[in-house]
Amino acid sequence: MCDNNQQAITMIRGTTVSFGLVITDEDGNEYTLETGEVLRFGVKTSPASTSYILTKDFTAQDEEGNYTFGLDPADTASLGFGQYWYDIGLQSGNAYYNIIPASPFNLAYNVTEWEA
Repeated sequence: MCDNNQQAITMIRGTTVSFGLVITDEDGNEYTLETGEVLRFGVKTSPASTSYILTKDFTAQDEEGNYTFGLDPADTASLGFGQYWYDIGLQSGNAYYNIIPASPFNLAYNVTEWEA
């Protein structure tokens, strides 16, 4: 269930973005979340940090089988520009399986900003 390749994300701070993720098992077969399982997207200042600056749990699947989640402008608007780190994990009861290993999460500069 783990792709050993980093998958960097670069986005403009304070914007709306959506992501899709297909999960496969060790044999390459598509995996469907079971009751009580959740995917967690977490962002930290470094892979070794113990504190999240952003987390999103998601379980929704689109018609193509992708698990989807999004970030709203308010999720990143107050963060500084630069590089952070994210990963996505599958939480199943007391077990945790890393789906996307720690990878760069880059917030690019913007000139115009989201206004509430």
